[in-house]
Amino acid sequence: MQMSGFVYWKHKSKAYLLVLDNVTQQFSRVNLPHFLGKIDPTLFKLGQTKGGKLCMVTADDSDANIGTLVVHVWGADDDGVEKWMLEDTFPLSTFIDADKYLTEDDTTVQIEAVIDGFVYLSIKYDDYAESLISFCLETAELNTLFDDTYASPAYPYIMSWPPSLVCNKED
Repeated sequence: MQMSGFVYWKHKSKAYLLVLDNVTQQFSRVNLPHFLGKIDPTLFKLGQTKGGKLCMVTADDSDANIGTLVVHVWGADDDGVEKWMLEDTFPLSTFIDADKYLTEDDTTVQIEAVIDGFVYLSIKYDDYAESLISFCLETAELNTLFDDTYASPAYPYIMSWPPSLVCNKED
């Protein structure tokens, strides 16, 4: 992930991030919260909040009915020490359409991306029905982007409109 002049890489088997400062060309290391050393690194995504802070979102979808979405933000604590701080937690049942899933085992939640304070999640209800939703970390607003027609993986991105598609007021 690239953000604010830094490039972040998750280590494949260790609980840390390798960080490259684009200005100084110096590498550093950021340790992950202790519990992430024991889980699959595909279960969390790095991103940024609307305020531009580095954040990490983790999903425990072993049981989508009782699992949680956990948000940590990198920042300084009261003593000025930079570390991962728990920002918020949300039950995964918030994102599940109860009318769609048959049993708890049929539903899985996967984090696709975290971009500018929005978490993009794919919800798989069975082998054929899958939805892509966006969740705003600031307002907790939930929007369904694609319903039943979506097939993961997704690679959401933000881009400006090309000038040729922007209405020219003079014409």
